[in-house]
This record gives sequence, structure tokens and C-alpha cells, in this order.
Amino acid sequence: MPQYLQNLSLHSILSERRAKGQQLHSSGESTTQIDHHLTTSVSPSKPVLFLDFDGTLAPIVAIPSDARMPNQTRALLSKLKSQYDIFIVSGRERSDVKKRVSVDGLGYAGSHGFEIEINGEIYEALQNKSIREDLDRMFGEITERLKNVKGCILEHNNWSLSVHYRCCESEDDVDLVKHTVTDIYSNSSHSQSYSQHLKISHGKKVLEIKPNVDWHKGKAVEHIMECYKKEKNIEYGEFLPVYIGDDRTDEDAFSQVQCVNGVGIIVADSDDKRIVEGETKAHYYVHNTDEVVTFLSSLLQESAEEEE
Repeated sequence: MPQYLQNLSLHSILSERRAKGQQLHSSGESTTQIDHHLTTSVSPSKPVLFLDFDGTLAPIVAIPSDARMPNQTRALLSKLKSQYDIFIVSGRERSDVKKRVSVDGLGYAGSHGFEIEINGEIYEALQNKSIREDLDRMFGEITERLKNVKGCILEHNNWSLSVHYRCCESEDDVDLVKHTVTDIYSNSSHSQSYSQHLKISHGKKVLEIKPNVDWHKGKAVEHIMECYKKEKNIEYGEFLPVYIGDDRTDEDAFSQVQCVNGVGIIVADSDDKRIVEGETKAHYYVHNTDEVVTFLSSLLQESAEEEE
């Protein structure tokens, strides 16, 4: 079960990890084991930040196109980028989320990680004409069949589709949206191709349709970290990946940073099922986007203290 990040700072996380290292010592672990724990879980280097957009940097809104990142957060990222390497990881199309963040010098992984931009260079994780055609075709079918359902909002994110039902007027309409998407996927004239090339997942009041391949936000984070290691000529353990996100699609990224002793922070209420039942792979949680800002602001303060 993740812990609430009460002090909302990286210092509190590292202090806790050092304490765990001391507990290992008292439990009879060998010095070698303790040293390994401390050097791999408490990095002396500054963190590398991976940040989701919707629900993390920008509050969740009813209409996805209305999502805006507060100017305070934008100013904070502009300051942080001179001290830390920052990558935005979003389900939105890369060009869309880049425009909404509007801070130069950051890296981006859009469309659930299928489009990656590092230092101005673009990497697409997938080059498959058949999958692209199926995404376009299914988008057209969903649009036609749900065009009269008020509150249903569709987005084409280049390598993924989002079918939002947050604004639907009734539970019957929500059920209709879910049934229609499933029916198109399973029973339309192109269902055989859809089932081969695409898969459906559930997010916060949204259905996500993505390529049926082994790629997701976690794979994108892994790719970025490998590029980062090569660029900086460093290894894992010499930097601390910190991933902050709020949705189920971020779980793969939490798992990935956990594999290299990084830190996962989920944005969720204390009574969220993922928190209460320990379903998330994140180590810690904060309640909302304001607390994300508080955590990120603490990094500036800690960086200033290190320079004194």
C-alpha cells in the first residue's frame, strides 16, 4: 500500500529510504547487502522527472480540450528545467500536450508513449500501416454510432483513441457508450482485424483503444532512461527516476521506475480503491495537482540548499 507523502518533498522520501537501510542493518543483513540497498535506492544525483499531464500537472476537466495547466505550474517547470531533466508522459498526442505545457527544453512521450521527443528528435515506437488504418477506421465507426449521444467525446491521439463518457447525461448513456465500443471491436465487419491489431483498456471515465503490442508508458520511460544513460554516460543508480501520474495507464510506468529503484507517486484521494486496496505500483501518493506543485516546488528549495 502506498504511503501518503505527508511532507511533500523528495527529502522525506530519501530520509525514509535511509531509515529502511538502517533497519536492514539491525535485521542482520550483511554490509554488502546494506551498501547495495543504499546505493541503489538513495541516489546522490538529482532526480529525473517523469510527469503525466491530465490529473497531474493540469486538473481533470469535463471536456478534455478545455484542460489547462495553471500559469503557476508553467512558471515552476520553467525554473525546474534548469536544475532537473523533465519528461512529460501523456496519453495525448505529443504535439497537443507539448502545446498545452508550452515550456521549452522538456522531453515528451505522447500517445501513451508511442511518440517520443528527446532533444528535439522524434522517435515513433511503431510503424505499422495496418494498425494505423484500423485506428482510423474504428474512430470513424465509433464517431458515426455515438454521434447522437450527448456528452460522449472522442479523441484521436495519433496512435490511440480515447472515448470519454464523463459528461454523459445518464448511466444508460454510459452503458451505451461502453457497449457500442465493445460491439464495434468484437462484432463489426472489421472485428477480426481489430482484435488482432488493437486492444481496449479502461481509464478514468474513458475507454482507451491502443495498438495491441507490448508498448505503453512504462516502455516509453524505459526507452527514455536508456537514451538518458547514453547521453550522460551514466548507469542506473547514478540518477533517480521519479514518476508522477494519476491514471491506470501510469501503472506500467510506476512498475518501470520501481525496477530501477526509482520513485512512483500517484495522484489520488485517500479513499481511492487503488490506495485502500494497494492496487497501485506507486510507492507514495498525493491528493491533487496542488500537492504535485508543492512537491515540485520543494525540489527547487532542496536544489538551492545544496548549492549553498
